[in-house]
Amino acid sequence: MDFSALNAWRRAASVLSVALGLGCTMPNGQFIDCEDTGCEVAEADTSATEGSGESEGEAGESTSESGEDSTSEDSSEDTGESSSEDTGESSSEDSESDDATEDSESSTGTEDPLGDDELLPDIAGCVGLDAIDAAGCAAEDGTIMVVDADGIDDEQTIACMRFSFSDNFEPAAPTQVELQLHSASLSTAASSSSGAVWVAEPFDALEPGGPELKEEAVATDQGFVDVDVDVNWPLPAELVEPGSSLHLCVVSEDTNNVQYWNLDGEIRPRLIVN
Repeated sequence: MDFSALNAWRRAASVLSVALGLGCTMPNGQFIDCEDTGCEVAEADTSATEGSGESEGEAGESTSESGEDSTSEDSSEDTGESSSEDTGESSSEDSESDDATEDSESSTGTEDPLGDDELLPDIAGCVGLDAIDAAGCAAEDGTIMVVDADGIDDEQTIACMRFSFSDNFEPAAPTQVELQLHSASLSTAASSSSGAVWVAEPFDALEPGGPELKEEAVATDQGFVDVDVDVNWPLPAELVEPGSSLHLCVVSEDTNNVQYWNLDGEIRPRLIVN
């Protein structure tokens, strides 16, 4: 065997081993001689890689914060819009509620309130004893009942009302009953005669000719009536019966007419029951 050749091979292998031990390999596979460069290139590349990672992380955080800000603003806008809508709807409902209350007060006559012992008629108007109907008898845009012995075309006109009592009407056995009418606030409303009160046969509407009257008046003429005043006629208490209706007419024999408000007038007819 040739020992000189073997020894030469061993020396070559030893030198190669030392050379490899003094070098370094980059991540891209490039071999760098550390004795010449100290592997600074590898460290610089590593630093660049780390810097890129940090930059990407900061960019991610910035994007995240931007997203949070955008979400916050969207939430604020949604909340503002919702609050505005709720407030607007609430305000509209309150307004509608106020309007409904005013309509209710108007329909129940707050300018002409009723006492606990007062009852409005469900029919009230005037009619001629021959051919004049209720519309032709009413004066001042249909708000006035004219009571006159020869008021319209020499035809007598009377004022009639129907009061209806429920089955549980109170008081069931009254001790005092009055019919109250109010004269109109027109200069022509005054008269030397108020008219007398008669009980009439039942009626559901006022027709020309008027309802048939009972035999005699239940309340006499109260005399002179001024403009814009209450006129009261005391009535027999037994006329009020729960579950029934009371039909009354005011009749005057005076040719100087008297004018009273009807249900569409400023102060409505009423029955006062105690």
